[in-house]
Amino acid sequence: MIAYTDKTLLPRLIQCLFMPADPPAYPNLFVSDYEKWASIGAYLPLFSMTGVISFMKLRKKNWASKLLICCGIFAVIPILNSLFQTANSYYYARWFYMPILIMAMMTAHSLDDEKNSCFTGLKVCTFMTLAFAVIGCLPRKPEEGGKLRFFTMPEDKLYFWITIAVTAVMLVCTFLILRRKKKGNLSTSFMVFVTAVASVCCVFTTTIYSANSVEFANNYIETVIDADDEVYEAVSSDNFFRIDISSDCDNYPMVWGLPSMRAFQSVVNTSIMNFYSYVGVQRDVASRAKLSHYALRGLFSVKYYYKEKNEGCSYSELLNAPPDSTPPSSSGSDEEDTSKVIIPDELPSFRYVGETEHFEVYENDLYVPMGFAYNSYVTKKTADAKSKLQREKLMMKSLVLSDEQANKYSDILCEYDPAAQSDLNRSAYKRFCLEKQQCCSKSFSFSSESFVSEIDLNAPQLVFFSVPYSKGWTADVNGKPAEVEKVNEGFMAVRAEKGENTIVFRYRTPYLREGLIISVTSAALLLVYVLIFRRKHGRKDHYDTVHSYGYDPYEKIQAAQDYCTRLFNKK
Repeated sequence: MIAYTDKTLLPRLIQCLFMPADPPAYPNLFVSDYEKWASIGAYLPLFSMTGVISFMKLRKKNWASKLLICCGIFAVIPILNSLFQTANSYYYARWFYMPILIMAMMTAHSLDDEKNSCFTGLKVCTFMTLAFAVIGCLPRKPEEGGKLRFFTMPEDKLYFWITIAVTAVMLVCTFLILRRKKKGNLSTSFMVFVTAVASVCCVFTTTIYSANSVEFANNYIETVIDADDEVYEAVSSDNFFRIDISSDCDNYPMVWGLPSMRAFQSVVNTSIMNFYSYVGVQRDVASRAKLSHYALRGLFSVKYYYKEKNEGCSYSELLNAPPDSTPPSSSGSDEEDTSKVIIPDELPSFRYVGETEHFEVYENDLYVPMGFAYNSYVTKKTADAKSKLQREKLMMKSLVLSDEQANKYSDILCEYDPAAQSDLNRSAYKRFCLEKQQCCSKSFSFSSESFVSEIDLNAPQLVFFSVPYSKGWTADVNGKPAEVEKVNEGFMAVRAEKGENTIVFRYRTPYLREGLIISVTSAALLLVYVLIFRRKHGRKDHYDTVHSYGYDPYEKIQAAQDYCTRLFNKK
């Protein structure tokens, strides 16, 4: 609540004010073992903090100075920082765009103000740049037995000194600009041009140097974008299944048009987050269930696993390799490397069926098509008593229901006693999958707004779909409305009767109509306000504008006066 776990965060926050930002996920001077994707950047191209510091020195009681100090306090205290993202404990700094806008205004104000020379701020920025340059000269703590060497603090020395050089050049340009300002030779067109050039230089400094090579780009185009031949079996509106893929290829299936259980994207319903937390899989902006969670492949109707080819790690080479040369799966570590893993050893009943130019393909003999029925349940209390890894295996046998749901469907479902099963092991998982293959949908089709399942049942049961639960879903069974239940801590099920059943799910974005009404009403109010303002503006005794730029009086600043003149077309 009061201190960041990452001890490099505060120095990086200070650095981002005075130097162009490091590329995302690659902090250079202050290297960290913690998550690095959180965006940190507040550097104003060309001027850095020159105008901001000078403004705050002359106008300590100005609203902008007070607001910026407040933002600084919020940035360095975790619980206050988290208030900008509904008290989420994951570190974000995306709200920095707000104080950055204020800082840009303060810089413009300082350049306009004849009383503000800005040299105080320039001196502070120069000092801070020198300080970071000195830090870059320091030695990093050597490994045991290693020698202490200076100039080893930055992770990438060349990139760091390029950034220092760019920062220094911009400070020199700022000095020259301030000299022109002092002589009264500062023009708007000149400032726009110089600032634009500086902004482009900052973008190039951050992105171009750290960008992947042309060779990497060409390989990506060949492997992913133009890789129609990589698809072993295509998915169509009436042939649905999911795949899994190597950990470094998260979003390849999206490009190929294949539904996947592995993806790097944050546009998901919150029920997905709840489910993954319940089964012990980390879910932030990506779904990356490790191979040890093999039961999820059955629950999610995964039919194929695509393993990226690596030299010396083909299926035949790994099978023929000496036992000691094949390391065990790294599924217990933070980063899972599956290149040297024999997939059938880790994923039960997945067998090698062929390969494409860049991938080996394994098919799941335990594949259960989307939409399968349950005749038993366990209460959430019973599931909670199991380990997180066992819960997903238990879900292949029985639905996890709340006590209220258990009472509601006790007439068609029986309670399953996990104690009767000696162990929720691989053999039990295989048996559960074979059972579900006997009571799954005989057809499943989908569109952008709905999906349809046809299933034959020997008795009334709950039919489960591994689609995230949302209030926007409605369902019909044989043409009659049916209640959509949230089961298995995040997915959907609906009751179906004995015999043939046609189940139709439709989706409508929750509160879309209400949001549309609010938007139209707000637009109408804005239109009324504009019309009233324009009518008052035509009166001679009406004051043109209430200027919030902070000048006292603002008429002394020629730039502000010129702006108002152009705005209201006055001569």
